[in-house]
Amino acid sequence: MPEKPPPKLNDITLHQLKRHPSDPNITFLGGITATQVEMQTEDQTIQPHLAIWIARHSVVPDQPQVRSVMLITQPGEDEALLNSLVEAMLPNVNPSLSPMVPGHIEVADEAAAEMLRNALKGIDIKIGVAQDMTLINTLATNLTSDLRRHLTPIPPWDAPVEVIRDLASAAANLYRRDPWQILDSVPAVAVTVKRYGIDTLYLSMTYGNEDAEGVIAYFSEADFHRAGKIGFLLEQLEMVGGEVINLDLPEDDVALVEEAIHAPEHGLGEAISLFFEPVESLNEETLREVRQLRLPLASKQAAPIFTRVSRTEQPRRPNEHEARALRLALDAFNQFIVRFRERLEDEGWHFGPLSATIQVKDGAEKVPVRVQVASPAPTLDPALRNAVLKLRVILEEEPTVWREIEIEASQSLWELEQIIEACFGWPSRTAMFMPKDPHDGEETYETRLVEDIITSDSAPIGLLVSRPRDFAHFVFDVRDRALSHRIRLVSIGKKEPDVEYPRVVRAHGETPPIYSPDEYEEDESDDDDEYELEDDDDE
Repeated sequence: MPEKPPPKLNDITLHQLKRHPSDPNITFLGGITATQVEMQTEDQTIQPHLAIWIARHSVVPDQPQVRSVMLITQPGEDEALLNSLVEAMLPNVNPSLSPMVPGHIEVADEAAAEMLRNALKGIDIKIGVAQDMTLINTLATNLTSDLRRHLTPIPPWDAPVEVIRDLASAAANLYRRDPWQILDSVPAVAVTVKRYGIDTLYLSMTYGNEDAEGVIAYFSEADFHRAGKIGFLLEQLEMVGGEVINLDLPEDDVALVEEAIHAPEHGLGEAISLFFEPVESLNEETLREVRQLRLPLASKQAAPIFTRVSRTEQPRRPNEHEARALRLALDAFNQFIVRFRERLEDEGWHFGPLSATIQVKDGAEKVPVRVQVASPAPTLDPALRNAVLKLRVILEEEPTVWREIEIEASQSLWELEQIIEACFGWPSRTAMFMPKDPHDGEETYETRLVEDIITSDSAPIGLLVSRPRDFAHFVFDVRDRALSHRIRLVSIGKKEPDVEYPRVVRAHGETPPIYSPDEYEEDESDDDDEYELEDDDDE
């Protein structure tokens, strides 16, 4: 059989491309990848491929733009790669994109590069082999997951209908409790059921597509932390333009990133996911399942969708034992929220584990289920719970400008933020605390985990600084000026009778005129007067 000639562009397309000058700051990265998804036609089973092109701009390398995605179900990859490239440069399918001719094109291998050089001869584009195809592979993997969900539906439930309905009812009650307002993914809620072959489930509040509320029930704390680390590492990948080659990480972390890219459905480990989806957004099969089972709904915006995920198996519905155990966990957690909502809102686990044993009905009997929220960071030292901390807050740009504040170690960082802003006379702006020098070492998942806990608004100040000469940072006006303040713990004392904390006890130097008068809110409260104090020139 004669060899098939290489694909070419017709004269009209070549003329259209030559009308647009190539941009040397733009690189198109493209390729064809297998989807690992099977499609059944009338007479055969085929595995579709995806042709993908992404544009990267040298000025904003961390914001790549998807230019074209083409599903290929017939042979002829060279022709498909060329056709999809033309669509990326002269968009017809996506009218929201403007024509764009790159100065550089990168593909996976030299054969594809040579084919494109021949097809685009006469157009000022440099074509070569890419060092890293992570951007293409990541997008292909995400699209493959979507394809698999549409073409390979999750197997039906293998559990009695009454068990599934009880589980959905517990989920509906959880949705009405709205735990997402008081809990985020850190810390996890450990629910010990010790029944149906399951010891403990670790519940993590999360969000899915279109910000749909969800809960992930991990089968181990290790899987909970592994999923958190994967999320952290993927953030790092995004910060370096989506290319693994640019990651300055240990080999084990890079391997974890690559594993998450190639098998994102395995990233949660062993867990059951629950997401509340609007009824109108469900596909036909899922909607039919909800109706046939007559699952209880919290509202039309909250149809519960359960999926059992694994590191080794394809997603499925929970089996009977898993459904029964998860129902017990959700029922216990619902009662726990009702009993401890106020303390949960105040993030009571900063002062020690918040736990209770809940009696939950299981058939004709009631069984004990233990629920616990425990911070992965150190909790407040009991010796500091009634102590008063004297803090010196220094404006780093003007070190002669500082204030000394007395505040209880158990008071929140939010209260400290309010008095710092008031005594320096800052307008209302977004601010944040950091427990160490921002340039002191590399951030890791472990440090992020701890810092997220001890710098949350409700965290007690005694977590941030606990011994004399400890220091931390307060950054005011994060979005614009990023005014850095150094906080140093001067001394630890006892509360005085009839004194309201926090209070300013010393002030040195006048606040520099960084903000103009019109940048301050017109309706400033007179409550700030209580923090006014005459300057103290005594060092």
